[in-house]
Amino acid sequence: MFCTEILPILKYHLRACSIHMCLPFDLEKRSNRLVKVGSVLKVRMSQFLCVLPTFYCFAMFLLLGFGGLSMTEKFQGSVFFMPNLLACIVRWSNVTGNDAIQIINSFLAFEHSTVKSASENSGTTPLAKAMKYFIELIEISIPIVSVLQMALFLFAPCTPPFIVSMSGKCRGARTVLDSCRWFGHILDTWILSHGVYSAAIPILFVLCVGTVCFLTYLDILKRYVEIFFYVNILLKKSTCSIHPGNFLCIEF
Repeated sequence: MFCTEILPILKYHLRACSIHMCLPFDLEKRSNRLVKVGSVLKVRMSQFLCVLPTFYCFAMFLLLGFGGLSMTEKFQGSVFFMPNLLACIVRWSNVTGNDAIQIINSFLAFEHSTVKSASENSGTTPLAKAMKYFIELIEISIPIVSVLQMALFLFAPCTPPFIVSMSGKCRGARTVLDSCRWFGHILDTWILSHGVYSAAIPILFVLCVGTVCFLTYLDILKRYVEIFFYVNILLKKSTCSIHPGNFLCIEF
């Protein structure tokens, strides 16, 4: 399931992460396994891109909690604050350890060595197909969200809790600021984009896909147990028909 359905999507996702330089690992083409990147620049950049959103979310929290916003603006700002906070927290697992690499590589190795032929014979389960379509939908949605956020800044440049809204010039009428505001808008969108791409590895490809993989493996194991059970019954019946006086014969 992981090798056939999810691995092509993971390759596409890792290419986007490589452009953002937000992950300290990449996919080795020969072995189809995740490995640590050899570039020190990429490792340091991925670490920096974890520290920067931490201060960014802290500034957002201060603005929402103590920025003198109205209750409506606080609720509006919390909608944008929570995805950034979730991505900021989850993505730290990519740079503080090798858990994501080990889990994904374990699924790839297990399917290649153990359940590859079984999964090919049994086909793809409906649950695995649903998870594939779900992840594809998320992959399409990630860049669209960034585009929509930039479109929001065109009509409401001072929307809290983003960087431009922290300026005192935005406390009055919601007018269009000077051209310098685009630096803040681009920084807001960039932080959201690489944060979501980085956080998608442990959330989508480890947690969600991992759960579906376990259920798929259990389903395959259940089928083989049923086949073994029915074959065992047939063998016992054939033994009874050949040796009807055998005391081990069991009526079914």
